[in-house]
Amino acid sequence: MNLLIIGSGGREHAFADCLRRDAPDATIYAAPGNPGMLGAAELVDIAAGDTAGLLDFAAARRIDLTVVGP
Repeated sequence: MNLLIIGSGGREHAFADCLRRDAPDATIYAAPGNPGMLGAAELVDIAAGDTAGLLDFAAARRIDLTVVGP
């Protein structure tokens, strides 16, 4: 399963940690993420407001679930 978390705050960090525990075999990406998320997610250098970039990334990586932070 491929997961994408959009955002870089504490909530998104908590999402990444919980998803990593619940789905240890999943590939988790965070865009743009923050350095604290490195143990749980692969950081992607795409701004949270870059809709076209996020859509292209999601299509290329065949993302199954996206979690959008506030």
